[in-house]
Amino acid sequence: MRAFVRDMFGAILLHTGITSPRRRLERRLTVVTFHRVLPQQLVREYPLPWLAVTPEQLAWFLEFFVEHFTIAPLCEHLTQRIETRPSTRPLLAVTFDDGQLDNFHYARPVLDRFAIRASFFVTVAAATHNAALWHDRVGFAYVRAVREAPVRLTALFGEYGIDIDLGDAMRPRTLVATLKRRTPQERTSFANELEHVVSGTSRPCWDGMMSFSDMVELANDGHEIGSHGMTHECLPQCSGEALVIETVNSRRSLEHALGRSVVSFCYPNGDYDHRVVDAVRSAGYLQAVTTIFGANFIDDPAFTLRRFDVQSEYHYARTGALSRARTAWRMSGLYPGLRS
Repeated sequence: MRAFVRDMFGAILLHTGITSPRRRLERRLTVVTFHRVLPQQLVREYPLPWLAVTPEQLAWFLEFFVEHFTIAPLCEHLTQRIETRPSTRPLLAVTFDDGQLDNFHYARPVLDRFAIRASFFVTVAAATHNAALWHDRVGFAYVRAVREAPVRLTALFGEYGIDIDLGDAMRPRTLVATLKRRTPQERTSFANELEHVVSGTSRPCWDGMMSFSDMVELANDGHEIGSHGMTHECLPQCSGEALVIETVNSRRSLEHALGRSVVSFCYPNGDYDHRVVDAVRSAGYLQAVTTIFGANFIDDPAFTLRRFDVQSEYHYARTGALSRARTAWRMSGLYPGLRS
C-alpha cells in the first residue's frame, strides 16, 4: 500500500507539472552522475552493483533527459554559465566517474544513439597502468574470500578492527563505506592483504580502465575528459605534496595524453575541504563537481557543483518498471529525505 500511494502521488505531481523539470529546474544547471555501465550478466558478477546501470537503463534515463533538458558536456555549460546566455530549457550535463572501460564499450554507443556528449572523469594512474580502483579491488577479492577463505577473512577483519557480519547481504557496500573512513595507507594495506588471502587479484577478464587512446576517441567525438585525480584517494586525507600530485600532475598528464585542455575536476568520493578546493583552483581547473545531491543555480560556486547520483534502484515503481514520475520527483528537490 505504501508503494502504491508513493507511485500515485508521484504521478499526480508530474501530471500537474509540480515536479516538471522545466518548472523545478529552470535557470539551474543539473549534473547527473553515472559510474559503470554493464550488461545485466556482468552486473550480476559485479560485487558493487549499486555503482552500475545496464545499457538499457542508461538509455531510459537519457531518453527522459533529452525530453526535458538542453544537454551538453560540463565544460560547455561552464561557458554558458559565465556568459549567462538564456536557454529555453533547463541545462543538464551527463557525467561518468572513474574512467572504466565499460564506459567506452557500453555507454558510448548509447550516448551516440541520443546524440549526447558527456563528461568523463578519469583516474589518471589507473588509466596509465590499467589498474583497478581500490574499491573494485576490495569488492572482487572480498566476494571470493567469503566463498573460499571465510576464516582467514574474519581474522583479517579482526586485525583491522572491522565489524561486519559475513552473512549480511549488504556487506560489500558496508565494507567500502567503512574503508572510506580509513587512511589511504590503511585502505591500500587492507586491499593488498585481502588479495593475498585469495592468492592474488580477483579481477575478471572483462574489467579494466579506458586507455588514453580511448579517451582521445571520446574527445574527438565531442565528449569532455576531466580529471578524477591521480589515484582516487580521498583528497582531504592527502598531504600537501600528495594533493599537488592528485590535482596538478593529473591535469598535466591528461593534457599531454589528450593534446587538449582539461578544465573540469571531480572530487573522488565527493570529499573536499577548503584546502582541497584551493588546490584544485590553483591547479588551473575552472570548475569541480561534488557528490552533494541537488541542482545548481547559474551563479553558484563553480568549485562545489552538486550532482544527482543516478542509481537505478531508486527509480523503479512498484510494477518493476522505471518510473518517469519518480525520477522527476527525485530531481525536483521535493522528494522526502533529499535536498536540492
